[in-house]
Amino acid sequence: MQPCVKFTTCLWINGDIEQAARLYVSLFPGSAQLGKPEFGRDDLPSKLAVQICGREFSLHRRSPGHTEENAISFFIECDDQKALDRLWDALVAHGGQAHGFGKLIDRFGVAWQIVPKDLARLLTPVGNAAANERVWDAFMSMTKIDAPTLERLARGE
Repeated sequence: MQPCVKFTTCLWINGDIEQAARLYVSLFPGSAQLGKPEFGRDDLPSKLAVQICGREFSLHRRSPGHTEENAISFFIECDDQKALDRLWDALVAHGGQAHGFGKLIDRFGVAWQIVPKDLARLLTPVGNAAANERVWDAFMSMTKIDAPTLERLARGE
């Protein structure tokens, strides 16, 4: 059985993730923002890592009109598609609900996002606007993430 690459608690933020990060970091001594924000397709900050009380959290900007109630989810980065498929299939089985973009709610009501470890790289093919558009269009239509398909699209195949 292949382990996941990284297991992160994800906080889904309504509004400005940088403002949320500043607040959370200011409230707990020894906390810090980790690096710079990642920007989404709309050129707004969409993801930012923080450390609060010694634990890493990933703040994600919730899309406008997002109706999902879960403000906390577990963000699992998988080493390869086989590991992603195994976790996804097991968590969505027996009454779990798929929500798109690798997100699901398991049968116990826990929210997860199961993604390939290199999702950020796949979503931003450098220097190729057409490939970037193809990758994003495919990603936006996916429920369970298909990393080999995103990889092919990023290469222009």
